[in-house]
Amino acid sequence: MTRLSLATTSALALSLALPAQAQEDGGGMIQRFLQDKLSTAGREVSISGFQGLLSGEATLNELTIADEEGVWLILRDARLDWSRTALLRGNLRVEELSAGELIVVRKPVPGPDTAVPDAPDAEASGFSLPELPVAIKIDKVAIERAELGEPVLGQEAVLSLDGSVQLADGEGTVDIQTERLDRQGDRISLAGSFENESRELTLNLELHEQAGGLAANLLNLPGAPSVDLTVNGAGQLSDFDADIALRTDDQDRVAGTVRATAADAGGTNFSADIGGDVTPLLPAEYHEFFGTDIRLLARGNRAEDGAIDLSELTVSAQSLDLQGNAQIGADGLPRAFDLTGEMGAADGGPLRLPVAGAGTFVTSMTLDAAFDAAQSDRWTLDAVVDGLETETGRLEQVSLNGVGTIKTNPQAVTADVLFDASGIALADPGLDQAVGDALSGGASLSWDADGPLNITRLYVDGEDYGASVLGDARIAGRSLQLSGEGRVHADDLSRFSTISGQQLTGQASADVTGQGDVLGGQFAVSLDLAGDGLSIGQETVDRLLTEPVTLSTSVRRDTTGTTLDSFNLSSRAITATASGKVGSGESDIGFEAALSDIGLVMPGQEGAVEVKGSAKESAPDDWQVDVTLDGPWDLTGDVSGRVKPGESDLTLDVSLPDIAPLAPGYTGAVNIQGQAAETGTEGNWNLDLDVAAPYDLTAQIEGLYAPGATDVDLNLSLPDISPLAPGLEGAVDLAGNAAETDAGGWQFNLNGTGPYQAALDLAGTITPDQPDKITFSAGLPDISPLVPTLSGPVRAEGTATDAGSGLWQVDFDAAGPLDAQATVNGVVGNGQSDLELDVSIPDLSPLVPQVSGPISAKGTAQEAGDGRWNVDFDVDGPQGATAALTGAVGGTGTDVDVTVDVPNVSAFAPGITGPLRAQASAAQTDAGGWNFDVDASGPYSSTVTAGGTYGGGATDLTFQAAMPNVSSLAPGLSGPLSLNGTAREAEAGAWTVAVDANAPYNATANVTGTVGGAGTALDLSVRIPSVSPFAPGVTGSMNATGTVRQQGDGYGIELSTNGPEGVSSNVSGTVAGDFATMNLSATGSAPLAAANRFISPAAVAGTAQFDLAVNGEPSLQSLSGTVSTSGARLVIPGVLGSLEGIGVRLDLRGETMQIDATANAPEGGSVGVNGTVQLTGAFNGDLRATLNELVLFDPLLFRTSLNGGLNITGPLTGGATIAGRVNVGRTEIRVPDGGLGFGGAIPDVTHVNEPSYVFVTRQRAGLIEANSDGNGSSGGGGGPVYNLDVRVSVPDRLFIRGRGLDVEMGGNMLITGTTAAPNPVGQVEVIRGRLEILGQRLDVGRGTISLAGGLTPYIDINAFSQREDFQFTARIFGPVNDPDFNLNSTPSLPEDEVLAQFLFGKGIAELSPLQAVQLANALATLTGRGGVGVLGNLRSGLGLDDLDLTTNAAGATEVRAGRYLSENVYTEFVADSDGETGIDINIDVSRNFTVRGSAASDGDSSIGVYWERDY
Repeated sequence: MTRLSLATTSALALSLALPAQAQEDGGGMIQRFLQDKLSTAGREVSISGFQGLLSGEATLNELTIADEEGVWLILRDARLDWSRTALLRGNLRVEELSAGELIVVRKPVPGPDTAVPDAPDAEASGFSLPELPVAIKIDKVAIERAELGEPVLGQEAVLSLDGSVQLADGEGTVDIQTERLDRQGDRISLAGSFENESRELTLNLELHEQAGGLAANLLNLPGAPSVDLTVNGAGQLSDFDADIALRTDDQDRVAGTVRATAADAGGTNFSADIGGDVTPLLPAEYHEFFGTDIRLLARGNRAEDGAIDLSELTVSAQSLDLQGNAQIGADGLPRAFDLTGEMGAADGGPLRLPVAGAGTFVTSMTLDAAFDAAQSDRWTLDAVVDGLETETGRLEQVSLNGVGTIKTNPQAVTADVLFDASGIALADPGLDQAVGDALSGGASLSWDADGPLNITRLYVDGEDYGASVLGDARIAGRSLQLSGEGRVHADDLSRFSTISGQQLTGQASADVTGQGDVLGGQFAVSLDLAGDGLSIGQETVDRLLTEPVTLSTSVRRDTTGTTLDSFNLSSRAITATASGKVGSGESDIGFEAALSDIGLVMPGQEGAVEVKGSAKESAPDDWQVDVTLDGPWDLTGDVSGRVKPGESDLTLDVSLPDIAPLAPGYTGAVNIQGQAAETGTEGNWNLDLDVAAPYDLTAQIEGLYAPGATDVDLNLSLPDISPLAPGLEGAVDLAGNAAETDAGGWQFNLNGTGPYQAALDLAGTITPDQPDKITFSAGLPDISPLVPTLSGPVRAEGTATDAGSGLWQVDFDAAGPLDAQATVNGVVGNGQSDLELDVSIPDLSPLVPQVSGPISAKGTAQEAGDGRWNVDFDVDGPQGATAALTGAVGGTGTDVDVTVDVPNVSAFAPGITGPLRAQASAAQTDAGGWNFDVDASGPYSSTVTAGGTYGGGATDLTFQAAMPNVSSLAPGLSGPLSLNGTAREAEAGAWTVAVDANAPYNATANVTGTVGGAGTALDLSVRIPSVSPFAPGVTGSMNATGTVRQQGDGYGIELSTNGPEGVSSNVSGTVAGDFATMNLSATGSAPLAAANRFISPAAVAGTAQFDLAVNGEPSLQSLSGTVSTSGARLVIPGVLGSLEGIGVRLDLRGETMQIDATANAPEGGSVGVNGTVQLTGAFNGDLRATLNELVLFDPLLFRTSLNGGLNITGPLTGGATIAGRVNVGRTEIRVPDGGLGFGGAIPDVTHVNEPSYVFVTRQRAGLIEANSDGNGSSGGGGGPVYNLDVRVSVPDRLFIRGRGLDVEMGGNMLITGTTAAPNPVGQVEVIRGRLEILGQRLDVGRGTISLAGGLTPYIDINAFSQREDFQFTARIFGPVNDPDFNLNSTPSLPEDEVLAQFLFGKGIAELSPLQAVQLANALATLTGRGGVGVLGNLRSGLGLDDLDLTTNAAGATEVRAGRYLSENVYTEFVADSDGETGIDINIDVSRNFTVRGSAASDGDSSIGVYWERDY
């Protein structure tokens, strides 16, 4: 209101200068002028009915003042009767200043001008005192009715005011009376006068109000009693008495007299004696301090020269006693003083002091100050406070000690003051840590009449921090000149961590020097700051604080403005400089900053960053700014333009030529350009920002930013998402808007489309005093482009509604392929979230083919406070599987229980059957660790238990696992398996571990030692009493021991084994701590029989020697060495039988392996392999296999020998080519006895509940046929498939014998196709042969042997014979190991007659018993049960290739014997029962050219040349 009165007076004075016609316009112009001048931001003044200013009698009907909450003051019927001409003479003469009504509803709301004071001008203004330019006389001041609302004085009141005021020519009078109109008898009156010339003073003040009045309420008097206050005095100042009396509830409370009288010796004697019982006026908690009698007594004299002699001073209360006296010279310096005091409760307990707040207590306080110039110029001060305690903390003791001198000639004062505070305990933990438990300090001051106040030392010290100031102060005229230096240091910044909220480390110091005029505002200051080892616990900032950190600056201010002479910030990471001048309308500032490496704030990047800028003022508050950025990757940026309130206009331009350094895997330029311009109203900005990014990505942000009216649009477009999301393709478009509403809230929306017709819709409103709501929906017509194994639409939608009290009601639904459903509903927020979740899939088999059936999860999650959630979830899965999770999660108090129950795991783990049940619990500890417990049982009676504490620096874990018999998982092995161990955290990062394992056949393993921390040290041991169960064919025990030890930054490894048959090995070397490099060597030998379990039914025997090394990165490039064996033996059931004398050498050189191998066959011949194999990628090979008279032998089927070579080239993982030529030598193929109608192959048998050992036996016997369902595949198995290009040459001497058949064949074939599907082309044809059944002979006329579609030989042989009227044809066809036999006749006979006619020339009914027996024998021969016969055994014994006994056309018995003399020369000898003999010879000159000759005993001979060719 004071500001309003001054503004009103100023406005009235200004109106004097207005033209007469303006003043007589009915008040309109004046009203508008006054309203504009009196109104400010946050205050609106409205005037109506203003008139009469020219006549000197101005009136107004009504004046209102309003703020943002409305009208708070109303003034009606105001009248100002004054003299304008008197004002020109220097007098403010007012006849009447009155108002009919004043209403003050409440106190005004502070406006912007009061909330944020204007900043001082940069220029110094100097110091000046105001002077009163006019005399004032107001004859009448009156307000007929003033209504004050309760917010003004604490209660509603209606008052009246009447009086007068005068101040002129050294005389002043006042006479004011105020009465309450709404309470009879409440009044205040003030009457008084003073004359400078006579020094006559009169004073009469009276206050009277009934109980519950304004004064009692404003003073908070207990019970709001009635109040009566009088102050009466009259007389000259040299003889003046004033009586003071205060009564409440008609009881005397305080009374006394203040008196001034002239002294006989000159000067004035004064005295004051005031006292009483103030406890009824004070809260009860202060009664102990004051008691029922408080008194102030003072007596003294003031001499004419101004010297004061205070002879007596006494202040006494129940807990306070202060006594003293003092003498002050006319020069203002003490001549003597003696002041003592004590404070404390009578019982010695804490005493509450009468100060506002939650309570301030002391146990005791003493004061003693003394000085007497007559005795000495030395003064002393001692004060002690014990047990000082407030709500902010406690100090056990504070002591203050002072000493110094006071001299009058010449005038000089010195002071040395020390303080000590001990036992400090502050309530704020951060402040308590920062201050410590003790604090001390002091000051050394000096002053003399001709000099300034010198502060020779001012300091405060804590445990490891402190501050000190040295300097002087000079008061001269209207200035206070200061100069000096100061220092602040903190040797351990960590003590300030809690109060700062940062993990501080390091030390810092600051030095300040300077001088200045405090009152005039002129100064020159320099600051130097240094820090070492600084960090704040934030990784990025700490990297910028790389020591040392220094800051120096110099600033000066004078009447021309403020100048920043220098500003320099420096560390190893960042530098910054600035300088310039700040002055109204003439400011000019420049700055530079540089970051040595952007990787300090963006790890993984590198390069320097530099920022430069300038700001220049062309007029007050009108700036032109320009800031540029230069960074790594040719990054540039610029912000420039004009900055002026309401008219600012800035442009932005940022360019990055290639985003690849910031976003590896992406490339392209990024450009950001835009403008921000104020609309004419300060703080309202039009924004227009364009972004162009790689892959034609564009974005636009435009609109208005204005408090209460913001409206901004966002548009984003990407033509194709595939560069950002490989595997996806299609455009992405997003459009959105955010706008403030008229109701003070926000409305926003975001719509978008994406690849594969994806859509997004997000919208929401935020409105004050109304529930906010957000809606969300997203969909994809078909998920298959994202998840190829699934198809179908995906849709999600939901709402979030403000439920009040910080809660949001959410309702979320989602649906997807496989009829999957998910829902989430409940409330979230304000620590009271409560959600229900439900997820289900009707059938899991599309995701997990081997598992079918529904899966669902349901549960609740409730926020429990302290960041924790109470959860309860149940999961039901296929095959009756269930799981449950209950407990609390989150924060530092997670405590959950988990159960899992699977009736049979076979569906989840094929090949394993049995139930799985597990229970687990986990709970966080106060130290941040976890207590957990796991108990599980699984298939085959297996069990697992584990438990203990993990984390928090106190990890202690134990675990056990056991299986009664491993045979179910490892066929061929039997016995129990168990594992037990512990792991304990010995110190930070170091673990003590102990693991023991017991395996079948009494095998054991053990690991003990320490892992991590300062040094890893592990001991390992393995013992197998008998290796034969693991390596069939090897007997004896095996032991392995080893160590792992920390060596510098890596590990040293030593491992050694000792096994049966002299087998041993050693591994030694080092491995880097990060396992990035290693230098290891491995030497020794190993039994090849260890592989037998994996190559069964084959078996190998022998020993392999190895010498290997890895030096460098753990990769094949670092591998070198050899693996070799000699004299090994490999047994392969089947055709090959075995290989002996095996010698292999593998040379390893990085990614290449050189193979050299040879082996001998037991029946004769050898095989060799040599070449190279690449050990990476597809394992490309270049191998050559050589066959040297390699004999293949099957005692029941064949015997042959092979020569030739095969090349294997290409990827051995599949796709290589096997090419070459194999020459087949003499071959004997025997048709087994078990065919042609009886026996045959073992039929397919389906085994039900087959024991594992039966399966292993059948597998070793080759009776397991893999199929395509995962157990293998017919035709090649599941291994790699190779291409075939192999020529097989069988020129001749391929004999097929058995069951009466004796045939020689020859030919060639080409095997193409693949190993999975061979494609043999070509065949072997009959050279000569016969079929004999019970002495009856059929000559083989034609026949072939082929590999049509496989590697099993197929035969098709036809033999012919003529007997009487019948021609007989016999056909043997099918696989050689199980052929079929057909016998037909022409003309045709019944099947049972054909064999009888062929053998005996008669029907079956005509056979004699002997012939029937012979027929049966013939059948036995044909069905394979007759063996090779007598001739077969005789031929074999004589070493002949052919032996035959038959009857010729003349009926004579004939014997034929044939043999190959060489590869292409065959001879045959013939003798009959008549004594005739002959010899035939065939010479195969070439494949198609043959020479044949014969000679007989009768002298006949012949020779012929034959050319033959098959078509």
